[in-house]
Amino acid sequence: KLQEKTRQELESQVDERTFELQVTLRELEEKNRSLELLNTEDALTGIKNRRFFDKKLVMELRRSRREQTPLSIVMLDIDRFKNINDTYGHIIGDQVIKAVSDLIKDHLKRPLDEVARYGGEEFTILLGSTDSSGAMQVIEKLLKNVRNLKIPNENASTKPTLTLSIGLATIYPDKTNEYEDLLLAADKLLYSAKTAGRDT
Repeated sequence: KLQEKTRQELESQVDERTFELQVTLRELEEKNRSLELLNTEDALTGIKNRRFFDKKLVMELRRSRREQTPLSIVMLDIDRFKNINDTYGHIIGDQVIKAVSDLIKDHLKRPLDEVARYGGEEFTILLGSTDSSGAMQVIEKLLKNVRNLKIPNENASTKPTLTLSIGLATIYPDKTNEYEDLLLAADKLLYSAKTAGRDT
């Protein structure tokens, strides 16, 4: 009887410890998920960050290569952003970045489309299974609607006027394509838009 009682007590203790361990592991998994989300999200805008985007681009290139579908990448830059910060202050500058990121999100309708803050006032959009004409439709709407953005500014009589410069690159991936090629092509076209007078 004593042996049986001791065995039952030990089993009960083991069950209790096992349960506690399972609860602790679940809590750790939830914390890890939260940390992972924080590591891939831009704090100001709530959209994905460059770290996430770089990984996503590699995955999308592989998927496009497998499915033989086009992949478009759009690089956007808020024009004369330094002037906005200098004229209206950094709080308004942050509001501008947030407003532009929200506008971009509103223009992406498909679950696979992804926007990320690439750095400072620069954003990237990844459009899977989208050729250049499909990507141009997204760009044209963005260029039009960004001009109508209203940024609240109680401390000034004028409001910042917003325009974007945009670079678009589209490829049909094959074994020789690398994600750097696509980024470089879009970046060069973004620079061309900047030197050509912006808002394009």
